[in-house]
Amino acid sequence: MTGLDTHFPIKLKVTRRRPLDFKFLLKLEVTRRRPLDFKFPLKLKIAYTTNTWCPSFKLKLKIRQPGYFDTLFKPFSIDGVPTIPSRAEKKSFTTVRVFLQLPDSGQEIYVGNGGPKEIGYEWGLNQEILWNMKLINFDKKFLDPSQEWYYALQEDIYDPHYSRRKFIKFEICSWVGNKKEYFVLPRLVIKENPDADEYLTLSGWDELTEITTQKIHLPSFCGMKALTRIANEDGTPSDTQFYVNSLTNITYIEELYVNFQRVYSGWSYNSSTRIITFSTAINQKYVVFVRNKISKQKAIESICRQCVDKFPQNITKEYFDVRFNNLSDSYFTSTLSTFNTIPRDSMNKIKNSMPADYLIKPIGNKLSYQFFPKILGNEYPAPKINFHQSLFRGKPQIKKSSVRAYTEGDLRRYSEVYDAYEAITVTKAVS
Repeated sequence: MTGLDTHFPIKLKVTRRRPLDFKFLLKLEVTRRRPLDFKFPLKLKIAYTTNTWCPSFKLKLKIRQPGYFDTLFKPFSIDGVPTIPSRAEKKSFTTVRVFLQLPDSGQEIYVGNGGPKEIGYEWGLNQEILWNMKLINFDKKFLDPSQEWYYALQEDIYDPHYSRRKFIKFEICSWVGNKKEYFVLPRLVIKENPDADEYLTLSGWDELTEITTQKIHLPSFCGMKALTRIANEDGTPSDTQFYVNSLTNITYIEELYVNFQRVYSGWSYNSSTRIITFSTAINQKYVVFVRNKISKQKAIESICRQCVDKFPQNITKEYFDVRFNNLSDSYFTSTLSTFNTIPRDSMNKIKNSMPADYLIKPIGNKLSYQFFPKILGNEYPAPKINFHQSLFRGKPQIKKSSVRAYTEGDLRRYSEVYDAYEAITVTKAVS
């Protein structure tokens, strides 16, 4: 056989994708054509690792049946030497165990070696965790009403027969060198009622998506509001007292305006009664309003907590973890309406105004909302080679996450417009 020349051209295609790690696939195609020499082209695709925490991951596994992976899940010996896998196990490096999670009782029920035949899931930024699973059901045990599995594998987060929450949990184990690597995907909600068949097919998404996509109405966020005059004993409107209504933050007053001029003194606020009292009379034709800025991070946390609070009384209410990693807080003062909108859409409006990305990340046997600064279009690595204009054809198809000009974008929804009764005179202080 004739050897190949050690020199060959390489064609690189660098993309802006965010890989899960620093590894990449190398694809080599060798044809039967007779080349002019012994050189051949090599095509290599490399993705820039802009952030290691940004996965775009899809997994599909077909699982071997009992007897192949038993030693992988045995504990290490006392001297630290791992259990030696069998001959069949050495040919396969990844396996999965499936559990039924029952957090209300603290139980996890192992489905069994003979149960799972195939699993898959899709995990990425700004999306739910989608999953699917196929169980072997030759003996029909998973659909037998006398068995516990019958109620556990029905659709929804709640099992009314046993009065408990229920989830599916994947425990993925890979043998890497002489150690085991685990990845746990917990709190998966069944969204598909299984059919009676030799194989039972289940699919769904994660717990956090289930909670934040409820069809519920949450109170709107209001950072600026005109005040209502308190009525006197004779029914006439008061000249000095005003009632604070529909404001999100009512424990304090940050900015107070009279006829669109900010006032710093001459008034007091009682948070228990929500009444502002002025020391002097306010013209009946003046508009008085307050403006309290709302933290975007606190607003997202509030939405998540309210979603849990909206669960029916018979379901255990458990708040989930929300984190903002390397993300400075920002504020808005306009009105954010949440009426007739699922909570996740309201969260996305706030997230996009930061701007930020989120990832639903497993932490132990629970899930967490993790928010990160969004990578802007001009923050991607730029190529150092510029093509001559005559060599470039067509238009570039580059999707940018955001624009630098909107890194501090606000949530703007003007619901009320006021006119000043008198002209406002602005004077410049002389130093």
